[in-house]
Amino acid sequence: MLSAADLNAIRADPLICKVRSTCFATATAGLVLDMSGNPVVPMASGFPGYPVLNLSRDTTRPQLSVFDLNLNDATLTLIFSKSVAVSWLSPTQITLQAAGVSGAAVASYTLTGGSTASTDGTTIVVDLISSDVLAIKAMNLAKSANNTFIAISNTTIKDTSFSANLIQAVSSSSAQQVRTYTPDTTAPILAAFQIQLNSPVQLTLTFNEPMNPSVLNFSGLQLQATGAGSGATVRLTGGSISPAATADAYGFFAGRTVITVKLTDSDTTAVLTSSSLATAANSSWLAVTHGTFADMAGNGVQAILTSGAIQAAQFSSSRVFTELLNASINLERAQLTLAFSLVVNPASLKIRGLTIQGSRTATSTNAYGFTLSTSSSTFGYSMVVDISAADMLGLSQTIGDARSLATTWIVLSASFLTDVFGNDIVAVTDGKALQVSSYTPRTFAPTLLDAAANMSAGTVSMHFSDAIDPATFAPSHVVLSSPDGFGYTLTGGTVRWSTDFTVISVVLTTGDLILVKQTDSIGRSASSTLVTLTTGVGNSTFGNPINVSATSLQVSSYATDLISPALTGFVLSLGDGLLSLTFNDVVRANTTYPAAIKLVDPTIGSQWLTGGHVLSANDVVLNLTLTAVDLNAMKTRLMFRNGAASAQIVLGGGLVDDMFSNPSLASSTLAASAVVVDATAPVLIGFVVNMTGSYIDLTFSEPVQADTLHVTSITLHSNATASSSADVYTLTSCTVAKPLFVNDWPSGLLAPCTAGQSSSCTAVSSWYTGVRLSLCL
Repeated sequence: MLSAADLNAIRADPLICKVRSTCFATATAGLVLDMSGNPVVPMASGFPGYPVLNLSRDTTRPQLSVFDLNLNDATLTLIFSKSVAVSWLSPTQITLQAAGVSGAAVASYTLTGGSTASTDGTTIVVDLISSDVLAIKAMNLAKSANNTFIAISNTTIKDTSFSANLIQAVSSSSAQQVRTYTPDTTAPILAAFQIQLNSPVQLTLTFNEPMNPSVLNFSGLQLQATGAGSGATVRLTGGSISPAATADAYGFFAGRTVITVKLTDSDTTAVLTSSSLATAANSSWLAVTHGTFADMAGNGVQAILTSGAIQAAQFSSSRVFTELLNASINLERAQLTLAFSLVVNPASLKIRGLTIQGSRTATSTNAYGFTLSTSSSTFGYSMVVDISAADMLGLSQTIGDARSLATTWIVLSASFLTDVFGNDIVAVTDGKALQVSSYTPRTFAPTLLDAAANMSAGTVSMHFSDAIDPATFAPSHVVLSSPDGFGYTLTGGTVRWSTDFTVISVVLTTGDLILVKQTDSIGRSASSTLVTLTTGVGNSTFGNPINVSATSLQVSSYATDLISPALTGFVLSLGDGLLSLTFNDVVRANTTYPAAIKLVDPTIGSQWLTGGHVLSANDVVLNLTLTAVDLNAMKTRLMFRNGAASAQIVLGGGLVDDMFSNPSLASSTLAASAVVVDATAPVLIGFVVNMTGSYIDLTFSEPVQADTLHVTSITLHSNATASSSADVYTLTSCTVAKPLFVNDWPSGLLAPCTAGQSSSCTAVSSWYTGVRLSLCL
């Protein structure tokens, strides 16, 4: 019986015993001994041997005994049960599969090619072609001995027989497991990369073998302006791959030799805004840290040092139009966020290109164009517009605009903004406005931040945290108070507004200002002037009621009253001697100095008062009762007999102080508002009878006209009361009546002129309080 080795060696020879004519044998003497021990006759080599008497054809089919797979050197070793002819090898009949039994869930791969340098024999080493190796590595197949099985068809190879025998097939339903499995331990290599400047920037990375797309450390990639690492660089902070890595139903990620990395918005911004990086292929270089990627066997990619980066194999920069993708508004923060399809340059902002309107197509009243808002954003895919106070006010005053998600639509002009390449954005036009995706209303109540009082101007100013709607503000809900709790609620006032409607100045009504100034507890200093608001005082322009829950706020700015009061009018009542002076401010009554008053009758003369009695409290009207001396002198001189037309007043400085100690102004001649004539009847208050001098002196309560005295109206009685028993005597007409001047004449006024005197005296009429009747003898 031939040994397997000898049999396979003979089978492997292309000529020996393939047919009877090529089958001879030679032998040495040692071949065998006869029964007596004699050796066989040898047949020398070179002579024809003994021809075969009978040659039986080999009909045994070869079998695959075992196989080995080495992914390091990409070889498949097939060991057969008998010698096979390599010329019959057909690698495309070989299928590798992940399990012994094929099925839908079992990965498998049929070779598309291959070659061998082996000679005929029982062991054939197949050199796998690269495309097959890459395909196998990318699949959930041949990752270990446990998922490496082989199936072959019967035409995979034949034996070396003259009439060659087909190999026995190995069915995919009973595939044969690998004997020796050698995994891939070679680090993969990044062979090349391409860069595309669009939105976002994309890197297309090509490796020398399939990589696991689920194993990726973006920070291991660094773009450089030079191969040596000098100049601008951007190390990635994150990113994504396209298409995204997704596992199959069994949790396996198929390998990829080409991986497209999409940069993050921030990294894209950094690349696109660099003046020296990635402007062309010669400024686009890539360095890779070891382990940034891993192949399907877990081998980390070979590092590409920053000092030896690889240049982009391809550089492209196609024009991409920048469009508004999304918008959101936060009125609480006064911010509008706009998101674009490409990196934009906020420094190019032209805010007048922005309109917010209440509907997709604007009406004549529901659109507001921005004027003063700004942005502090830097290059990026989004930009935050910080809405100015003026634009917040404009929005709030535009009916039906920016009141809800449904009423907030964005319109942009093309020149509103440029992208990183300096190109205008795509305009968003009226009729095609973009609705915001997020809306945060302005909900907080305006708060009184500060207050000021100006007692000269009679104003109270209030500064609020938000614009106030003029139509809702009610001064009657403003209370001025003092720390001791005394308060006064305004009844109204004229309201003035700042341009941004956050500062309100209330000019107090005359009545309110008088009442405030009449007190000594409110408005005398900053510490004594507090402002309190009550419910209903007003709303913001967004409709939120002013917060009135805060405690009273002391004014931070206070201006005292520095304006001296001025006389605006006066009324003189000759009957009771009442002089009413009206000022333009409240005066303090107890500071009155009557001697600063001069009453004037242009046709008669003037007279400075010598005194008087103040009747009124602190007010704008000062009531003064003239002294009898002053009043009687005026009547004696027949002053003001023509009423208001003949009554004037002149004030010296310091007549009276206002509530802030400002002395009243001296005034030139001011005509009376009214003169009330004397309608009071004079009263006889006393008389003297001088029998020696033959006269009777009568004294009245006010000056009388002596020449109108009817002496026959005078009756002298012997008793204090009239009775039938009293002696009486009625004077006759033979009596001369003349004024009797006594010593109660105003000081500072020249004495009345006597008979025949015309100078250095005061001309008087026949009127006076005293009358002397000279009796006829």
